[in-house]
Amino acid sequence: TTAESLLHHPAGMDLLITTSIELAGQGITQTFVLTNATTDLTFEDIVLADYFNFHPNGSTAENFRKGTATYSPSGGIRITGPDDGTLIANGSMRGERVDDLHGTNASFPTVPDIAFDMVQTLTYPDPTLPDALFTAGPGDAAGGLAWRLEPLGPGERASFTVFKLAEPLLDGKVTAPAGLSLLVAAGLGALVASRGMQRRWHLG
Repeated sequence: TTAESLLHHPAGMDLLITTSIELAGQGITQTFVLTNATTDLTFEDIVLADYFNFHPNGSTAENFRKGTATYSPSGGIRITGPDDGTLIANGSMRGERVDDLHGTNASFPTVPDIAFDMVQTLTYPDPTLPDALFTAGPGDAAGGLAWRLEPLGPGERASFTVFKLAEPLLDGKVTAPAGLSLLVAAGLGALVASRGMQRRWHLG
């Protein structure tokens, strides 16, 4: 139910990812611990970003385009599907605090490229624009959240936790294996981008 992955960037940043799955299979918690392993560098403009592509009605060809993504400050990205007999579970992703950047993709008929690009480039829609994409679907709905972290001086450490949930249905349609497979399919990758000493790098 728990696994760890340690990444080391040559610039001197270590990233420890601890992933825990609830016994019921409905929730995933990921904690990211960043450590400045250098003795003389300060990393600034650190951003942790995560991508959520959840298929509430399953991932078969006829059902994966039924999701609708919405956003709220307290709940983060939520992807829901129609209760048409194929609904397995609605899903959500949020951080330990309200995000600094967020966005969802448009109703793409194939793949949610826009949301993935948000996470890769840290380019999110301007919330003041009338066409800011904070509601999307139905389609292969996805969204991205990002959080700005404090600068890390030599030897300093910071941690951040992200929560992903497959919401059980009241009529008992969701079983533990179904919830787990949905969350794994939702995408557990995270991207860390940092600019320090005029460097820009990505850990993914």
